[in-house]
Amino acid sequence: LHLEPGAFMTIHSEKRYVYKYDKYYESRTVETLSEVRDILNSHNIMLVLENVPIHPFMEKLYKELGENNFNFCWDIGHDKIYNNLLFSSFKEKYNLQVKHMHMHNVNNMKDHQELSLGQLEIEKYIDFVNDNDIHVVIEVKDSVNLKKSVDYFKNYQDSK
Repeated sequence: LHLEPGAFMTIHSEKRYVYKYDKYYESRTVETLSEVRDILNSHNIMLVLENVPIHPFMEKLYKELGENNFNFCWDIGHDKIYNNLLFSSFKEKYNLQVKHMHMHNVNNMKDHQELSLGQLEIEKYIDFVNDNDIHVVIEVKDSVNLKKSVDYFKNYQDSK
């Protein structure tokens, strides 16, 4: 489930996110997502929350979600292009539980790039998923880049 920052209005050429000024945003979101999680759990389905896009005003929400044992999908490309690794800092600070990863590289602030081409150190993410038994989706745009990325992933694993 995408964890969005919500609606915004542009005032004096600046985006103003409505939830940034809503004192009940965090509690209401945790309550609603708890209900969704309970319904899914009753059907043996795990809810994971994906970081798209993330803003500094969302820190308290991520903290409360972590305290309430929510699981996360770590989209490493989104982590880079939306506020430069802000999810990574929240993940460490609040011990967020990552259960799934969308893996792709970022090149010139464009995500969903082939694993071997870009600015992210993909090897450290492959190590993370292997060390933590996390499901991975390689999320690229076409079959050519998917094949190259799968080969890169497997070759790195085989070299260890």
